[in-house]
Amino acid sequence: MPFKFCTLNRFTTARVIWGYIGKEYSMKVFHISNTADAETILKDGFRDVMGFHHAGQEWTGVWVSSEPLAWSERQYLNSANTVFTIEIPEESIAEFEWVEEGKMIREWLIPAKLINSYGLPVVTDDY
Repeated sequence: MPFKFCTLNRFTTARVIWGYIGKEYSMKVFHISNTADAETILKDGFRDVMGFHHAGQEWTGVWVSSEPLAWSERQYLNSANTVFTIEIPEESIAEFEWVEEGKMIREWLIPAKLINSYGLPVVTDDY
């Protein structure tokens, strides 16, 4: 699947993997979950989760990103966690992008209903 680098801001870029869903141009995004929750996701799809961002802002949805984790957090990619990929048109998630200055990856907080409308995620170790 082809990829390109896209500029997040004037200082950082992220690798985005592109493909097609039907006739729509899609991108591959990643979600990491503990292995216990992964079984539920594979059976029933994602569900919205509520939490607080480090800035104290409340949020609801499912976190996905252009990479499974930032390079500094790769130690969390182990047998206690499962990495999923979801192919979804960028246009359908653009409004949910969580933009922060200096981020090395792109992140989105997407309603579960929207993600689930594109089918069940795929477990991957190709990252």
